[in-house]
Amino acid sequence: MTTETETNWLDEEVGIVTAQLRDLKAEMVRLQARARNGDMAAAKEAQKTVAEVRTFLARAAETEARLAEINGRHGGARGYALDLDGARVAIRCRLDRLRRCHGAG
Repeated sequence: MTTETETNWLDEEVGIVTAQLRDLKAEMVRLQARARNGDMAAAKEAQKTVAEVRTFLARAAETEARLAEINGRHGGARGYALDLDGARVAIRCRLDRLRRCHGAG
């Protein structure tokens, strides 16, 4: 059985990761729209967003490891299932499209 501290930590982390992913997705959509409209300043902002994506992925990996640890000890963590591989693929695809918009190769 998970402890209250573990449950609170997990609930908080899942909420944070979900919010970050939602924010990063919205930012990438905004940057893509700006790039399509010829706003080259969007490229600099894209660099910042890429750094945020890296931070997100590190935090998601930490959460995933902690969840695996809890699952290993307790045989399940209240049905939480983060599709981190899917999130990574989606983020990489968006970054690739953004790079193509700016001709970065």
